[in-house]
Amino acid sequence: MRSFIFFVEGIHDVNCVARVLLLRSFVEVRTINQLPDMWKSRVPRSYPFINDRLDRHIPMPAYFLKNHLCVVIVSSNGATNIIKDIDLYLSNMSKGELNQINGICAIFDADQHLAKDSFEEKFKKYNKDMVVHKKDFI
Repeated sequence: MRSFIFFVEGIHDVNCVARVLLLRSFVEVRTINQLPDMWKSRVPRSYPFINDRLDRHIPMPAYFLKNHLCVVIVSSNGATNIIKDIDLYLSNMSKGELNQINGICAIFDADQHLAKDSFEEKFKKYNKDMVVHKKDFI
């Protein structure tokens, strides 16, 4: 099965991408048994997620299937978090899991700024230890 991950800024963006996928005849996965095996281990199984913090943001991706294609949509809970969350999500995957990913897409809002300026702003906190770098994006 081919797998693609979409990283978006927030839940409204998840819903937008989901709507496009549904219009393209994808089906949203509603139960863990419907997920391809590689994604089952990525589903959070306990709460709270970090020590005893009662976070409002639930790190639960949305999953969509069509034929032999799986699209995973991950919300970063805000524009300022998206690069850090992409890095965190990917760095927590094994090499075997990463090898099963056919593509990664990140959708950034430009908001009231030029797209180039908005993109540059996302990388202001660039860290050399991150697994993703500015050059990785088109």
